[in-house]
Amino acid sequence: MRHLEVLINEKLEALDPEKKSLSLCIACSAGVDSTVLLQLLYKISLTKTQVFLSVCHVNYALRGEESDADEIFLKNLAEDFRLPFFSFRPEKSKKVLEDKKGIQAWARGERYQFFEKLAASGWQIVLAHTKDDLLETILQRILRGTSPLGVLGMSERHKFYWRPLLDVEKKSLKTYAMENEISWREDKSNSSRCYSRNKLRLDIIPELETLYRGSSQRVLRFAKEARELAVFTRETLRQKSADFLEKNEKIVSVRIEFFQGLERGVICLFLADLLREFAGDDYIPEEKLLSALYQWITEFPQEKSQRQLSQDMFCKIQENKLIFEKLL
Repeated sequence: MRHLEVLINEKLEALDPEKKSLSLCIACSAGVDSTVLLQLLYKISLTKTQVFLSVCHVNYALRGEESDADEIFLKNLAEDFRLPFFSFRPEKSKKVLEDKKGIQAWARGERYQFFEKLAASGWQIVLAHTKDDLLETILQRILRGTSPLGVLGMSERHKFYWRPLLDVEKKSLKTYAMENEISWREDKSNSSRCYSRNKLRLDIIPELETLYRGSSQRVLRFAKEARELAVFTRETLRQKSADFLEKNEKIVSVRIEFFQGLERGVICLFLADLLREFAGDDYIPEEKLLSALYQWITEFPQEKSQRQLSQDMFCKIQENKLIFEKLL
């Protein structure tokens, strides 16, 4: 499996073509994906004086002693490699503990806040998302309802995040780990069908492969092509909408007349792009919201009272304009 080392080395070279200093913090769960990625980057870094590594871990303390054992495992590994180790244990509210469906959203929020603090200290965050993770994200977003612009969900480089394993299947990482006698820890919650992503991984995706061999690759290709077409359409719409838009940090508005003659899919794509640009890349408007806005501006374009879209964002129709407003 030497090709994995070659692949990661090539990606690392592309990340720093001018051979400047790189400070990479590898986010590790102690699972096979992130542990193998840590081992790969450590091995490669030994030949590169400009690459500095560290390890970070979030201990959600949801599995008692097992969670603590994961943290100790990674702390010891970092010490063996003489790498800085950053750990974080977020506080859980009673509501989070009672609402199992909300645990993953809570954990994700805490995790990315931790990453942002590390990034503010100068670290680039390395995430071990694989091709398998990308497929699960695509299917989740399609099933929940999302714009073609947001269907991929993950890219190799975004802000201060780097995902060098998006072209790699999990089975390749397991093979590499076994061939190189790399140990890792299994999270038992990954086999629980309480979570929708686990159901996709354990049941639905294998069944799709049984029914249509190669379906996973076709879904990935379709999502990438949909994204490319959406980006092309988005640029055209941005040019055409320029004279109909008003923007500042607090408000963005578009005159209703801009939407006349446009098909539903085009309108929804435009609105999804407008909302993501205004609210930030982390805001992913789903089909239910886009459909409601479409009805607003095509079927009942008279004035409408304020509607809440998120904790700090609202929309309304006023003076023949669709207006989005943020609380700053």
